[in-house]
Amino acid sequence: MDTNYVSLDEVKRSLKLQGTTGVDDDIKRAIPAACRAIDDLCDRFFYRDDGSNDEVRFYTPTRLRVQETDDVIAISELAIDRDGDGDYEQVLDVGDYLLEPLNAAASGKPFERIVLRRSVHSWPVGRHGAVRVTGRFGWPEVPSQVNAYAGLLAAQFVKRWRESPWGVLNVGTDVAVAARIARTDPQFEVMVGRLVRETQFA
Repeated sequence: MDTNYVSLDEVKRSLKLQGTTGVDDDIKRAIPAACRAIDDLCDRFFYRDDGSNDEVRFYTPTRLRVQETDDVIAISELAIDRDGDGDYEQVLDVGDYLLEPLNAAASGKPFERIVLRRSVHSWPVGRHGAVRVTGRFGWPEVPSQVNAYAGLLAAQFVKRWRESPWGVLNVGTDVAVAARIARTDPQFEVMVGRLVRETQFA
């Protein structure tokens, strides 16, 4: 699974380093740091799995009819554990719920919440991990603005890195350093600010 939003060649073009290899190792290190910093600041990730296996995630309902989820592309099974025994005895039919935003797929975006139809009474509010969602999570495709900003941030990271009087930074600080650069970069708000997820859920 490719979790990077920009390629080595794209960053090299932005740094005008095509045809060279001397900085490749630095760029290869900067790219994942930039991408994970974007994930952290946006509170979501923009990659998807390869589609070979569904993933299972659990949620604790806080509202009667609406359940916020991680970004999800498609749901293969939705089940509820109403009595807390861990059996998830109620498996919902596709007609029992709606995925919202309704037009997310048409606009290349993921779904963010599940809304129960009236045929299902309610979510078991407050029951820990009572909702089990099996499906594919993430985004259908990496948004173009995320690709562009990941390249910009990685390039900035490489420049600061190589100009640092201390030379090589500690590997464990890469994402934190990239995130600090992004937080103070006005281009972050312009390019990807609208993709920051503010909804909090259990």
